[in-house]
Amino acid sequence: MLSNVAGSSPQEVVSSTRPGATSAKRGRVLVPLAVLVLIALGAAYVRSRTGRVPVHYSTVAASVGTVAPAVLSSGTVNPVTTIQVGSYVSGVIRTVSCDFNTRVKAGQLCARIDARPYESMVEQAAAVLGTAQAQLDKDRAGLANAQRIESRNRTLAQRGFVSSETVDAAASTVAQARAQVALDQADIVQRQAQLRAARINLGYTDIVSPVDGTVVSRNVT
Repeated sequence: MLSNVAGSSPQEVVSSTRPGATSAKRGRVLVPLAVLVLIALGAAYVRSRTGRVPVHYSTVAASVGTVAPAVLSSGTVNPVTTIQVGSYVSGVIRTVSCDFNTRVKAGQLCARIDARPYESMVEQAAAVLGTAQAQLDKDRAGLANAQRIESRNRTLAQRGFVSSETVDAAASTVAQARAQVALDQADIVQRQAQLRAARINLGYTDIVSPVDGTVVSRNVT
């Protein structure tokens, strides 16, 4: 009886402890497997979402349009030819018609200087020229009179009514009159040149573009 109790007690202990140890081991194995399954399912879901991105196509009807050429430059654009446009005369600027970076044509008025002083110079030169022409007409009349006196005195000297000194004086008067007429003619040429110069200066009061191009700088106000 004692031996039965002693032999049965270890058997009961062993039979009572084996099921608990087996369940603990199964729990430890099932947890990593569940994590791996979840990771695999997540990767499959992500793969299925990224691999099935819908493709959209945009279509446009063909039409006729304007093709515009364009030039791109990364450096500084320099002009091929640069022309300095100015005036030979000075004065007060009245108008400025060409501004910076504007297109101009040959002969286009860009600026205008106050022309009143130069108009006055033209009028003065014209008046001086008129005076010189009047003086020439007067001296020509004097030359004609001196020639008539000389001719008369020569006729009288041949008849003995006047002396040779009178004839010589009349001839000298004619020579002086001719010299005065020549001097007047030279003075008229000079006055005409002065009038042309005054008119040229008057024309310089209009500053125009000599060529077709673009204004790259404007140094006048």
